[in-house]
Amino acid sequence: MMNTPDLTLVVLAYNEQENVAPFLRDCLAYLDTKEGQHEIVVIDDGSADETLARAGAVADADPRVRIVSHGVNRGMGAGIRSGFAAARGEYVSILAADGQVRAWELDKMLPSLAEAPIVLSVYRSRGDGAHRWALSTGMRLMMRALLGVDFRLQGIYLFPVAVARDEVGLEIIKAETFFFSFELI
Repeated sequence: MMNTPDLTLVVLAYNEQENVAPFLRDCLAYLDTKEGQHEIVVIDDGSADETLARAGAVADADPRVRIVSHGVNRGMGAGIRSGFAAARGEYVSILAADGQVRAWELDKMLPSLAEAPIVLSVYRSRGDGAHRWALSTGMRLMMRALLGVDFRLQGIYLFPVAVARDEVGLEIIKAETFFFSFELI
């Protein structure tokens, strides 16, 4: 059995006051099942509601939770960049505070780290409807045609922090939108 690597869960939050605290508690419950030192870094991307305060209350109760606040909304890519910059773990995974994907899904991915340094996931069926499917398919086709990037990334991933910081270099990735992930990978 493979040891679980030290892991940083980066939780992206923007106006998620109803979801952020329950989601963070669920993430902490997941980390409680793992050996090693793990942490959660919440990126509050300029929320206009009580997201920051509610995440802060969870952080005050558990030292494994840290908060990074952008102050103003900068976008998903900026949140991911901030998460990688703040991460102390060997591996990082990005999760949305809306709880669309639970941290427990990582258990399906962790064994693959024995075979590959980066593990991507794809949703089997999210039930988002034809519109979302069409946008996702169009994006993949565009990335393949324009940039030669041919992979499906629709879920979460496990990524070595050192690769993002030291080999890729976060400063060279300019996107602050969801394109950040495509540039990184």
